[in-house]
Order: sequence, then C-alpha cells, then structure tokens
Amino acid sequence: MLRPGVVPNAVLRHPHRSELLSALAMAADAGEPLPEALLRLATSDSIIAAWAHRMVVPLREGADLWQVLIALGLVTTREAHGVSALSTADGLRALADGLLDPVPGERRIRYLPATCFLAAVWPAMLVVIIISVTTDNHFERTYRELQLSLPAITEFVINVTRHPLLAIAAPPVIALALAWLWSLLARINGTQWITLGFFPSIHRERAALSLLWSTLQRTDPAPSTVDWALGALGLSSHRHQRPAWVQHYQQWRRLSGNAPARIPSGDDPAQQCARVCAQAGLVDIDDRGPDWLAAVHRQRHAYALQVARFVPLVDGLMVAQAMASIGIFTVFPFFLPLVRFGCGCCSNAVGW
Repeated sequence: MLRPGVVPNAVLRHPHRSELLSALAMAADAGEPLPEALLRLATSDSIIAAWAHRMVVPLREGADLWQVLIALGLVTTREAHGVSALSTADGLRALADGLLDPVPGERRIRYLPATCFLAAVWPAMLVVIIISVTTDNHFERTYRELQLSLPAITEFVINVTRHPLLAIAAPPVIALALAWLWSLLARINGTQWITLGFFPSIHRERAALSLLWSTLQRTDPAPSTVDWALGALGLSSHRHQRPAWVQHYQQWRRLSGNAPARIPSGDDPAQQCARVCAQAGLVDIDDRGPDWLAAVHRQRHAYALQVARFVPLVDGLMVAQAMASIGIFTVFPFFLPLVRFGCGCCSNAVGW
C-alpha cells in the first residue's frame, strides 16, 4: 500500500524512469485507462512489467497518478509541481525528456567560488595525506631529529596530516557553505548583481528558461525559509506579492541590454506571463495557443549552448588550480626545510 505523504529519496533515479514515463504519456494521450494500459504494455515489456503491478492496484483504488509516482520514487514533489499546469500526458513527457533537470556543467559555473575553492584545496589535501601515509611521516620525523625550524606551511601540513578524515571532509563542507552563501547573495536585493556579473550570458538564458518553467506550474512554489526570512527583513530581491516569473522576466530584460518593461497590473498572472513571453519572442502562439513545451525545449537548448561555451574554461581553471595547489602544498612543505638546511650547511662550510 502507498502511504500518503511519504516521498522517497529520488536523487538516484531508476535507469528506466524515462522509458516508463514515456509509456505512461502515450497511454494518457490515447485516453486509455492507465491500469489497463500498464497491464497491456507489461505483457511485451519486462521493464514496464516490473513497475506495472506496483502501480495498478493504487490506481484502481483511485490514487492520483502523480502521488503514485512520488511514492515509488520515480518523480519528486518538486517535479510534479513543476509540470502541474500541463496535461498529464504533457507533464509526463516533459519529465521523461528531462526538461526540469540541470544542464550538465551548470552548477560548476553557477557556484564558481565554491568550485574554485574545492579545486584549489581538495586535491592538494588528498595528495598531502597520501604522501604522509605512504612515507609513514618520514619527513616530519627527519625534521624533528635534525631540530630544524620549520616554515609555517610545513607546520600546517603536518597538523593537517594528523587528522586525515577531517582534512578530507572539511573542503567539501566548506565548498557547500560557500555555494549556499553565493546563492544567498543572489537572493538579496542589491547584491544579486555580484553573482550575475560572472558569465552574464549564462544567467540571461537561465532567466529566460526559468520564466518559461514558471508557465508549466499552476501556482508559484511556496517560499523557502531563507526567502521568507529575507522577505521579512526587507532584503529579498523578490517581492512575495508578485508572481515569481516577474523577477525572471526583469532579470532577463536587464541582462539582454533592455530596460525592464512595465508589466500591466490587474490581469490574470498566467495571461500576463503568456503575453510577456510572446513579446520577448520566447514562445510561439498559433490558433491553438502558446506551445510551452516547444518553447522550453528551444530555450533549454539555448541555455545548454551557453553553458557548453564556458565549461572548458572553468574546467581548465579547475585543473590549473589543482596542479598549482598540489605543487605548493607538496614542494614547499616537504622540501623547503631540506633546502634551508642545505643552504645553512653550505654557509657554515664557507665560513669555516
């Protein structure tokens, strides 16, 4: 039995999720009852058969399809809400196509300070610990026996190697904290433009994509605790009395080099959003109305192209930082005392 309200962790998705959602979308398009459609498809598809028998009973009992998918861990609550304004078939198709998924590489660029910190620190810490373990702290014992005055960087590395688990775990934790602080700057009025100054073309295309995403939702998502607290303090860059798409639209207009258009008040928010998207050229409207899925597909492709432009640059920067930090944290701590000791011996020999 399905337990209402229980949402399993769906971070690790089932490898056949897209195939199952696509099959459900085709069944919903055909107007066939989903339990019967699942049983019919299960006779010829072993992948669907593995899930069909877990879904048929609750569906026949009147359970909502989205709640069934959430309870089985195939869809998250955020994803179900993200396509709530679409028909069941279109919503399933959108999730099967990954329209709400992050674009590969975007998080490395969006949270650049955290990316740079992790690349500059973590590989070096791993190499330092490996050297200390494989040499059984030979360098430290030698320096202590010679009674050398160690540089600060050597003392730091020695202290780090005494707590290897902490040294390995600390950089990712600090990087996550930096990413959270960076995202916090993007939510505060007056500081959000600091984050938008890095790769503005990416932020422009993402703002347009977020604007189109908002058209797929029946209602705005509830503000998070952080957003609520910033709003209560008057620091939030988003006015809670406005629909969320207004901020995305104004951000896109500014990053596109145009002054933000004045949005008429008093209209239905969904109609307003459709109008501004049409004026911006983000969606095509014909006799059947706006084709939101085609618009999201097109804008997601444009966003992915912008991300792909800068991913090699960021990856190259990460590699350069990692190599430089490994050199700094291995050459200087482990060999600088030997160089100083050798120089001291040569000076004494010359003086004698």
